[in-house]
Amino acid sequence: APIYDAHRRVVAHFAVINDITERKRAEHALMESEGRYRRLLGAVTDYIYSVELADGLVVRKSHGQGCIAVTGYTPEEFKRDPELWSRMAHDEDRSAVVAQSERLLAGMNCPALEHRIRRKDGSIRWVRNTPVLRYDAEHRLVAYDGLVSDITERKLAQQATEERTAYLDALIKYSPIAIAAMNIDGRLTMCNQAFERLFLYRETELCGQNVDELIAPEGSPDDPKEITRRVGQSETVHVTTQRRRRDGTLADVELYAVPLHQDGKLVGSYGIYNDITTRKRAEAENLRLVTAIEQAAEGIVITDLQGLIQYVNPAFTKMTGYDRGEAVGRNPRVLKSGQHDQKFYQELWETILEGRIWHGEVINQRKDGTHYPEE
Repeated sequence: APIYDAHRRVVAHFAVINDITERKRAEHALMESEGRYRRLLGAVTDYIYSVELADGLVVRKSHGQGCIAVTGYTPEEFKRDPELWSRMAHDEDRSAVVAQSERLLAGMNCPALEHRIRRKDGSIRWVRNTPVLRYDAEHRLVAYDGLVSDITERKLAQQATEERTAYLDALIKYSPIAIAAMNIDGRLTMCNQAFERLFLYRETELCGQNVDELIAPEGSPDDPKEITRRVGQSETVHVTTQRRRRDGTLADVELYAVPLHQDGKLVGSYGIYNDITTRKRAEAENLRLVTAIEQAAEGIVITDLQGLIQYVNPAFTKMTGYDRGEAVGRNPRVLKSGQHDQKFYQELWETILEGRIWHGEVINQRKDGTHYPEE
């Protein structure tokens, strides 16, 4: 502050200095304490409440301080509004909450109830309410106490697990590939619809049955017991084999036998049966066709759309002198003898490229230069 002389002129200044270090330390400590309290309160997921009774009627309710973290409401708000707890209950869960309270008032022991509440901020949380009846010395019901726990995280994790399980179950159930699961003894625990369609059994008929005894035919190209042994040693087995349907017919299958582990322990296996019966039949038919072509007395040539040779049979080699390695990749014009004009060959190829059959006689030339007729 300024100091004046007799003429009101400032001739000096003075100042008062107070040491407030301790006060600042106290304020800082208080702020830290409040911060710890808020963090602690935010971490609270459980609190205790009491409902005192007289002649079967509620006379007083009290909620612990932890109710703020769990519900958003203070103990005073619960005290002013006795029906707040039931109103907080989710619409779909309110009847169960009310029924639990009525049973407790009637002196009936109640199991813990898991339900949803709407917090003061409008958010939905899951809680578990575990009540315990309290009696006096004369065994008269005087109150019930309870522990309310916020189980939202557990419920969300459980819901995610259930959704994932349902998704995986649907993938297996509706897979077009036959799938069956077996326990450690090789007895079926489940199979999907494709397995039922392939082997003509219902899942209810198969559960508990040894699958190999039902569908592995005698004289099978594989040894089912050997497959079971290898899977039991945590080996995945892949074989092409046959399995017997309920009606006795055989299905060609591509089988994957896979060990099933849980928490690092072998608990069973599952089999994936890809029905390749149609493919096998087509392969057999193709083999017969190829055999017929290979053994045909007539020369046969197959070309692509550009006219380059892709295949010739042995009769072609015998007829022309060109072996398969010499002919493949070349144009059939290598057989030209010079006996036909360009118009002849143009009409021949136009007919073929239009998807029609050309029929006629051609004079061709062998590898050794001699000519030969072919039809």
